[in-house]
Amino acid sequence: MAFVPHHDRVLENSTSNSQSVFSVTGAVDASCNAFSAFMSVGDTCFGAVVEPGIAFKSGILTYSNTGEITVSQVAESKGSFSAAGTKQVFMTLPASVAQQGLPHLVGMSNGILTASASAGALTVAVKTLAGSDPSAADPVYFYFRNATLTAGDYTRIAVTSALSVVLGSTKALGATSGAGLHVYIAAFNDAGTVRLAAINCTDINGVFCPDEGQKYTTAVPAGASKTWYSAVAIATAAPWRFLARLRWTSLATAGTWVAPDVVELLTAGSKRPGDVVRREIAATSSLTSNSSTSYATALSVSFTPQSTANLVKVEAQGAVTATAPLNPGTVRLARGSTQIGQSQRVTAWGSSTTVVLPSAMWAFDLPNTAASVTYNVQLKGDGTNTCQWATTSDPGNGGSLLAEEYMA
Repeated sequence: MAFVPHHDRVLENSTSNSQSVFSVTGAVDASCNAFSAFMSVGDTCFGAVVEPGIAFKSGILTYSNTGEITVSQVAESKGSFSAAGTKQVFMTLPASVAQQGLPHLVGMSNGILTASASAGALTVAVKTLAGSDPSAADPVYFYFRNATLTAGDYTRIAVTSALSVVLGSTKALGATSGAGLHVYIAAFNDAGTVRLAAINCTDINGVFCPDEGQKYTTAVPAGASKTWYSAVAIATAAPWRFLARLRWTSLATAGTWVAPDVVELLTAGSKRPGDVVRREIAATSSLTSNSSTSYATALSVSFTPQSTANLVKVEAQGAVTATAPLNPGTVRLARGSTQIGQSQRVTAWGSSTTVVLPSAMWAFDLPNTAASVTYNVQLKGDGTNTCQWATTSDPGNGGSLLAEEYMA
């Protein structure tokens, strides 16, 4: 599902008896295109439905099924469509969008991004919709929040010459060799000059979530994550906008750049760094006991990460019980059989002492896979005496395991 940029002469007819869902019959003539020429099921675009002399609706159209268009968000409308009249369904920019130049959607208009690699360096460049460098005759416009944080309007800047950012070889941005990676590209308003900047927002310690309502500085490209990098460092914090996310399923060597697997322009509804993209939880009211020195699994949750670059937070809560002379019992979080984070150890001393303690564990994990993973709560004893997890004889006790995937 993607937002499809505007295309000229996309026009089909419909006779559907509906106010929002329209079966379309193909391009009206040889000079026009059908929506299917540019869109797949689930894609969205700006457009309108008009029944001449009767009614119209403009806004966001969804290609909801093969040969079907749904008005999924209304910008303006007037009247009600008739039951059997012919409606014209077409791509167009609603007035409210055209007047703003798409600032809320992609941060630029008449612009695209290209990403290419040569000799281990990555170049991300702005091109016009015609595929050329911006010029006075064919500029690319960028839209930023006002540099005054108390103001609630936009600033528009025209770029009329070539614009790019280069990540040189050895400038790793905190990437890990052989792992998935997301690099975000943004435009900064450096006192009226537009500069492109790049950042890797994620490492094993967490995700940096830049706020487009705030201002940031940049540095020249280097090796760390969670820092904005631009060709010329911006020393005074500046307004900025996300433009795109570059995705590598697996970057073979950190700092030796190759072309990304995906270049994704970010829209108003796109996930940002730190957004939760998957959440799974499991719970149990059953007691798990283990006296072996090998780990046994008490609770599991499985899911398939949406990206090899994404970070997963795993969290478990329950109760751990040890009866003397256990020395020690251990509870841990694991992906499969691989421990993540720190384990918990509990020891009971004396001849009959029973120790019952709250058990709360959490850890970040970078599974580096888009295949199914299983996260476990596991426990072990000392070979003779038993360690228990989840419940005790007290009523109401239980255990839970939560896994959350965050957009890198």
